[in-house]
Formats: sequence, structure tokens, C-alpha cells
Amino acid sequence: MNIIRFNPDDTISVESLVVEERIKHALETTLMLIYTGMTRSSTEILSQQRKNIADRAKILSEMRDAVDEGKEYLLKDHLDDFGRLLNRGWELKKRLADRITNPRIEQMYETALGAGALGGTVCGAGGGRIFAALLSF
Repeated sequence: MNIIRFNPDDTISVESLVVEERIKHALETTLMLIYTGMTRSSTEILSQQRKNIADRAKILSEMRDAVDEGKEYLLKDHLDDFGRLLNRGWELKKRLADRITNPRIEQMYETALGAGALGGTVCGAGGGRIFAALLSF
């Protein structure tokens, strides 16, 4: 596992996160990856996100700060808290641009929450989007 930081000076740093094997196993057994079957062009969404950076600075700061919070949850085996953090992150991510989500994704997300997921996110701005959900322990 890695934490990738995009620094203000345009450098990128990678921190290797050493997580106990039992925690990794618990995470792997409760994480569901679901192929949405949806594809789309990411250009428009990413362009809108870039244009929104100044107006969404507070949201981006909250997302950045959540990384350290998530790191602590993983290292301390607080995976339920990590799942709830995923949910908070998804709610923030949706506010970055208009087309981050759609009714079908929202229905999939709500179904996952109803089945016991604590949180999740959609990975990938275009291509074969993957929906990831962390189930409750």
C-alpha cells in the first residue's frame, strides 16, 4: 500500500505503508470491487475538476486531510472507521464536478450500503469504472 502525495511544488512523494498481514487480510475479505459496465470520456469531467480547483479548495483540503486519518485507521486496525471515511470521501468527491456520479452509480452505492457496506467510492474517471465498497465487520 502506498500513500501518494502531490506536493505544492509539483513534486510527488510516495510513502510505503506497512500494514500488518492480518489487517490486510481483513481488508481484502471485506472489500468488494464491482465492475459498473459503464464507460465514458473522462476529459470533460477532469477539465471541470481543474476549473473548479480554486472554488473547491476546502473540499480538496478535507480530502487531503482524510488521507492521514485513513492511514491511522489502517495501522490501528480500525477498519469500520476506515469504511466510514470512504463514505465521507465519496460524498466530498461528488462535489468536485457535476458528472462524478450518476443515478445508476448512486443506486449501486445505496444498494451496497443497504447490504452492509460502510462506504465506498468509484475508481476511474472514464474507462471501465469500478465501484469499491467496504463491508462492515
